[in-house]
Amino acid sequence: MLDCVALTRRLIGFNTINPPGDEAACAQYLAELLAPAGVPVELASFAPARANLIARLQGNGPGLAPLVLTGHVDTVPLGAAPWSKAPFAAEIVGDRLYGRGASDMKSGVAAMTLAFLRACSRRVRPERGVTLLLTGGEEVGCQGAVHLHEHDRNRLGAASAMLVGLFAVLHGHAHGAEIPAAASPLLYGLGFVAATLLRGVPFVQVPTWLLA
Repeated sequence: MLDCVALTRRLIGFNTINPPGDEAACAQYLAELLAPAGVPVELASFAPARANLIARLQGNGPGLAPLVLTGHVDTVPLGAAPWSKAPFAAEIVGDRLYGRGASDMKSGVAAMTLAFLRACSRRVRPERGVTLLLTGGEEVGCQGAVHLHEHDRNRLGAASAMLVGLFAVLHGHAHGAEIPAAASPLLYGLGFVAATLLRGVPFVQVPTWLLA
């Protein structure tokens, strides 16, 4: 299995700048990565070349709503300033990983994907299930999440809590293009996305190692 840094680098290699998004290839790659886990994985298209991903690990506890790990795979544009590193090369220099989406939020997506796979690999299923929900279009009006809410709500199901993995908040900027390479496994819970999806759901803040 890829480690978190390696998976982050692979995801940065997909140009998912929004607009236009073009997240489908990245979502397909993640679906193929998840397939050997033997759990249901859905790709839900919301526009040409754009898709959300939903994977579900069923828990053993009857009637217990799952924990939802959620994030987005699109990024903001490159901006007008010249880049000192190739934006999609995911270059590591010293202890820094550079690339468009390194902090917002392909490192978080990598961490949550690997945490989900770790949960799937355990011999004993957890009492409470885990759902991995990765959306497109977040950077422009949360398009993927809005489509799920308005047109595909039956795909969402219930949630006991939601975690949104985003490293950038530790440094106070939402769209940074570099992170400490050793820090990409960190997963922090944020609540600002969930209002689009679910009402009245609690949020928690934890590092990834509590999940994995």
